[in-house]
Amino acid sequence: MASLAKLQTTLHRPVRIIAVGMGVPADAREICTTFAPNIECMVDSDQHAYRAFALGAGSLGAFLAPSVVAAGVRAYADGYGGGKPVGDVLQMPGTFVIRADGKIVLAYYSRTVADHPRDEVLVQALQ
Repeated sequence: MASLAKLQTTLHRPVRIIAVGMGVPADAREICTTFAPNIECMVDSDQHAYRAFALGAGSLGAFLAPSVVAAGVRAYADGYGGGKPVGDVLQMPGTFVIRADGKIVLAYYSRTVADHPRDEVLVQALQ
């Protein structure tokens, strides 16, 4: 999420970025205020959005792959320590770019919990 917030500041036109997660609004507000104050955060504790975008549950490898462990170590070193798991801990993430008219121009389904689209992929989708 912090990388999305940083990316947003480099774009040449206004873009509304919304992060959707599970949990409670107070936790989402604290996380967004701390790590990504320019991003709007929403809570989907019933996972309606996850189902609507066909984001399924991850396998053990999606959570324990070496790339996930390495990303976790980097995040922790950068000050993004993990908190108490909330919601469906097996829920896989995804990233979507949706135009104001509702057209989906990017649908990125993460292969692991640490898999996110590269910045250049997002920038291209936002043009």
